[in-house]
This record gives sequence, structure tokens and C-alpha cells, in this order.
Amino acid sequence: MPRQGLTQDIILNKTVQLINEQGYQKLSFVLLAKLLDVKPPAMFKHFKNMDQLKESLTLVSVKMLKQKLQDAATGRAGEEALSSICHAYRDFAKANRGLYQAMQPSYFGRNKEIEQAAIQLMSIIINVLKGFDVAEEHYIHLLRVIRSSLHGFVVLELEYGFGMTANIDISFEHQINAIIFMIKSFND
Repeated sequence: MPRQGLTQDIILNKTVQLINEQGYQKLSFVLLAKLLDVKPPAMFKHFKNMDQLKESLTLVSVKMLKQKLQDAATGRAGEEALSSICHAYRDFAKANRGLYQAMQPSYFGRNKEIEQAAIQLMSIIINVLKGFDVAEEHYIHLLRVIRSSLHGFVVLELEYGFGMTANIDISFEHQINAIIFMIKSFND
């Protein structure tokens, strides 16, 4: 029987705190149990294994990012909406380093709930693309370019890959402008 008061949500919340503070790579049932003041076997009453916990973290991450992007896009269109969601993406990754890492494993085809949340997240970006009058046949390609551009930038930033002294915020604005320029090139 699970310890009184210990739930999946409590474990997930503590796990998010742990990975955001110490990194996704540090995640273990032993460390998590210590932080929750329980014995490691108590974890198995709520998650059958580490993979199940990691899947749950991925779902939490995708849902949180989806909400951040939705909030950023609401009431905006075109370039303003795109810039806003780009900033929301970067801000989410910077504020949730470990959780952002937890989002990276792909569970497409293996977890329908994660797949559905990811599709909803992507639909936010597609709705923004509609404001650029781009043919629907280009959406998936543009979506991939936008995601990989943002992901590459934030990973380099989070891992201190930008060693030069130039202002990173200005570089990010150039990144957004390059994305907008690329999208507009599909209108020709």
C-alpha cells in the first residue's frame, strides 16, 4: 500500500523540481525517494519503472509548453504572434531546464496522450503560420524548421555554447527575424 499522502502528482512535482535544479541526467528513484523521505521501493507503487516516470515527465512538459505557447499567441497574429511564441518557447526552456530535457524523447506511436498533446502544441504554431498566408502544404516543413531552430538555439544557450561576448538576446531577435524571413519566402 502506498505511503499515506504520497501520490503520482506529488512525485511528479518533486521530480520536476529535482530535474530543473540538478538536471535530467541526475534523475533516479534513489535520489527522488531521499528527497521525498521515503524508501526507493515506494516509488514503484506509483510508477512501475523509471521509463514510466520519464513518460509522465514528457507529458507534463509538453502540456506546460503548449499552454505557454497558447498564452503567447492569444490575441496576436502574424509576426507579433510568431515572435511571442518564440520568446515563450525560449523562456520555458530557460525556466525549466530539466523539464525541457524531459520533453525531448519521442513517444510518438507509443503514448497516445503525449502524441495528442504534441499535436495540439504543433497546431498552435500552425495557426500562427496561417497568419502569413502560406500554403498548407508547407506547414509541416515550416513547423520542423521553426522547432529545430528554436531547439538548437535554446540548447546552445542552456549548455553555454555561446561563448562569445555578443548579447544573446540580440542574437535571438536575429533568429526570430530569420525565421520570419524564411516563412515569408514561402509566399512567393
